[in-house]
Amino acid sequence: TKELGYLTNSGCNDLPDGQFGVGSTAVFDRTAGVVYAMGGVGVFFALSMRDGNTIWSIASVVDPAILRNYGALNLYRNVIYLTFASYCDIGNYQGKVVTISLTSRKVTHSFTPANGPAGTGYYGGGVWGAGGVSIG
Repeated sequence: TKELGYLTNSGCNDLPDGQFGVGSTAVFDRTAGVVYAMGGVGVFFALSMRDGNTIWSIASVVDPAILRNYGALNLYRNVIYLTFASYCDIGNYQGKVVTISLTSRKVTHSFTPANGPAGTGYYGGGVWGAGGVSIG
C-alpha cells in the first residue's frame, strides 16, 4: 500500500466526508517497470511496479486547493498527459491539460481552455473526461 496524499474540505461534498485523494487511473509502463500516478496533494509520482517505492516525483504540478486530476493519465512517446478540473468549483479555477516529459522529469506544457485575456475574469473550463485526453 502506498499513500499518495489527500485533502479534506468539510464544505465540499463531492466525495464522502469531503476527502479528495487520488481521483484518476494511473498509467503502467511495463517495459520500464514504472507506475505513474497523480497524488491527492498535487504531486506527480513515478513508482516502482516491483515494490511501490517512489522512483521520482514532481511537487506542485497544480495547486490542489483549486484543481484535481479526474481523468486517467495517458502515456504516449515518453510523455504523460494529465487533465485537471475544479476542486468543488471553489475559487477562480481554470481547468487544464498538462504534459510531463519522462526524459526531463519536468512539466513541459500546459493548456488552459478557458484562459481569457488578463483581468477578463474567464474561469472554468475543467477537463473531466474519465479516459483522459485523446492522443494520436
